Amino acid sequence: MKKYLLLLSVGIFLSTYNILLAQCNVTNVIVSNIRTSPSGNDSLLYTIDLQFNATVNGGNKDVWLHMWRETDYPATTMQRYNCNGQQSTAPAPSTFTDANNNLDVLDKAFLTFGFDDNAISTNVPATTGIFTNYHYDAAVTPNYLGATIYKIAHNTDPNVDHVYIQDLSFKVSNTALDFLQVRAFSWSTVGDQRPQCWGCGETFVVGDPVVSGSVNCTSTRTYNLNIQSKFDDVTVPGIETISGYYRLYIDVDRSGAINEGIDILAQTTTNFNTGVLPGTVLPGFKSAYVGSVLSFNNYTFQNGDTNSNKPLIALVNITTPGYLGAGVTGIMNNPCTVLPVEMLSFKAQRVFNNVNLSWESAQEFNFSGFDVQRKVGKAAYTSIGFVTAKANDGGGTAYYFTDADLTSGTNVLYRLRIVDKDGGYTYSDIRAIRNNAQKIDVSVYPNPSNGFFAIAVPEDAGLYDVILTDVTGRTLKSLNGLRNQSLQMNNLNPGIYILKIWFRETGETITERIVVK
Repeated sequence: MKKYLLLLSVGIFLSTYNILLAQCNVTNVIVSNIRTSPSGNDSLLYTIDLQFNATVNGGNKDVWLHMWRETDYPATTMQRYNCNGQQSTAPAPSTFTDANNNLDVLDKAFLTFGFDDNAISTNVPATTGIFTNYHYDAAVTPNYLGATIYKIAHNTDPNVDHVYIQDLSFKVSNTALDFLQVRAFSWSTVGDQRPQCWGCGETFVVGDPVVSGSVNCTSTRTYNLNIQSKFDDVTVPGIETISGYYRLYIDVDRSGAINEGIDILAQTTTNFNTGVLPGTVLPGFKSAYVGSVLSFNNYTFQNGDTNSNKPLIALVNITTPGYLGAGVTGIMNNPCTVLPVEMLSFKAQRVFNNVNLSWESAQEFNFSGFDVQRKVGKAAYTSIGFVTAKANDGGGTAYYFTDADLTSGTNVLYRLRIVDKDGGYTYSDIRAIRNNAQKIDVSVYPNPSNGFFAIAVPEDAGLYDVILTDVTGRTLKSLNGLRNQSLQMNNLNPGIYILKIWFRETGETITERIVVK
């Protein structure tokens, strides 16, 4: 294999570095999940996860990665390493002479990591193939303790592997670091020979910008995105903001990293600019971008789609001139449940001593079936049967179920527990049956609520009127002559409400106290 890596930051994607490494064929480099902790009195211990695409060939490749603080190994120093020379004259990074200068390029490197690409495992993280000593300088100790590595085949190109390195740790001096600039160097060879391909230093920033966000649990999913940056070019008057673009991926396997061929692109390339508006910039940062209630442009979260409760990964790329970072990723929280199967109808009808339930669904994705549940009187809901899904590819589907065990002398409530293949579930509306002329039993749910509640009325209750008032007695809604088995009220502000239902045939009046949080 020819290729190989570079980077770190909460997910780095370096297009410019990919150009420098064209001969090594390294693409889509991402460093994610940076963790830091104090190490002694004057250092920070960083732990990162790294991934990248690499081209496969017949060679048995040794791959090495080195990193320095940018101030310890600036561009003028990096160029002493035959960056534009030939493979025959390129030494392994160690001590070499250029003009009248002797330079030990590893004396200040805080990371040296290497592995045999042909030896590492496939699909399963392991330590096999990681080098525990640096072939070219016995005094250099590689950073390998605690790290694991594996590769998977590229989903579309048989000549490319996707390499994952996890829990790669290194120590950087000075715990007061606020804006860490890093220079990286990678190279590949066969055995102990000179490098066949290499990439001289690329500079980037660790942990900036910081990206976060969340998904809004609406029927049409939207998102919020927050990008905070510490960058400020001291040569530019005032505070310099940053510009760039981002993409959003659905974290299908919940790995916290963008996995090629698994995760789904939900938001295509979208430009952004940070600003310094008070209230949006967090303490310790210089500028921020805050986007709220934004719509996805490449993915529609449909009812029953289990991706509708998956986290998102934001991949941010910076294009501001002078900014040394290339990009970062951030996890966007998704507190939502799976969007329910879309129900077109749900009916309950008593026929002699049976209750016939019928319903129709509009969308069924990754869907298992319906758990039919019954509630008798004041008892809890219990399952009385399961109806398996007929289709999983969308479209209207009709279902039927008969309850032949109707308990006499009581009121009976029915609902459907809609079950996904991954175990997630939602509930349908409630339907009520009034049995043997018992007192009418009305279900109001949820109560307390967040501004929305539904009313389930027995199928044979006849005409009824509904009045909703506030605690002062002021009428907010009045509905007359209804026969609906279910009724919904929404857009209520927090407070306490009084619901009155008058049944015309029996003269009964039911009063419920509704709490909206």
